Amino acid sequence: MRWAAEPESLVIARAKAGERDAIGALYERYAPQIQRYIASRLGDPVQAEDVCADVFVKVLESLARYEDRGWPFSAWLYRIAYARTVDVLRQSRRRHSVPLDEGQLGALEPPDEAIMSRIAYHEIKDAMDILTREQRLVLRLRFDEDRSLAEIADALGRTIGSVKALQHRGLLRLAQELGSQAALVPAV
Repeated sequence: MRWAAEPESLVIARAKAGERDAIGALYERYAPQIQRYIASRLGDPVQAEDVCADVFVKVLESLARYEDRGWPFSAWLYRIAYARTVDVLRQSRRRHSVPLDEGQLGALEPPDEAIMSRIAYHEIKDAMDILTREQRLVLRLRFDEDRSLAEIADALGRTIGSVKALQHRGLLRLAQELGSQAALVPAV
């Protein structure tokens, strides 16, 4: 890969000039991590693949207007991915759902471990709405994508200390929220 040895700024400049190999190089480098981020938000890897493709179409449309302002190129990509993912989530909320017949609930067998884990995951995911956008992004990159603090700091153009602070405050707020929700659930 020729672009691996080439500074990112030169690859971006070549991509802005329309060079296909430079555009391909940017896609190869960033698409997997952008797709993982989107999948962690949507919970559907197939849909994430489609949304990731949409993100890179938007990148191609906007690349001529991209300006290096001292932030990593990946931060710009994550902003586009975030916006596109929010659009998809809003659209999915508008879809109508069929209410569950509560009379059938008694006939269901007790849930197994996998179902309980899934319920806990969705409770945490729902509770994350109380966090700031930056806290959610850091926690998703850290725990859904298993990225290091240094990788997150680099991707977001922040210091490791600020990433640690966002992670700490986000986890603390999340724990408080989940603790208050657990207090509201009656004991069985």
